[in-house]
Amino acid sequence: MSEVSELNLNTTPCEVIKAPRLTQARLSMECKLIHKYEVKNDAGEHTTTIVMGRVVRFHIHEDVLEKGRDEDKPLVDLCKLNPVGRAGGTTYWPVGVQNTKSDSVDSEEWTDRVTMVRPQYPIPPKNGDK
Repeated sequence: MSEVSELNLNTTPCEVIKAPRLTQARLSMECKLIHKYEVKNDAGEHTTTIVMGRVVRFHIHEDVLEKGRDEDKPLVDLCKLNPVGRAGGTTYWPVGVQNTKSDSVDSEEWTDRVTMVRPQYPIPPKNGDK
């Protein structure tokens, strides 16, 4: 079953690869397959596939970029993007948050998500720049 069809999402053609991308996505990456590794359980049944790819094109909506930056040095604001990662199966987890136990609550209870510090990554130089 297609998640795109089931959720009535719109797609837009990519520029480099054949597969379409989601129109509503604030950030999308076009990737080319490098390698895939099929993982099997103890019974030898295929249970999952680990996929390695190379990003060949980024599509980033302006509203998730940090304001006031040089146009040639854009930086995605992770708080505005609010990305979600797949934890496995049908479990997803917001990127940049963690669940922690608190001494102020019963040991069986979990606190709400706690925002983690956003990492600051240096912008890589362009070809020829140092």
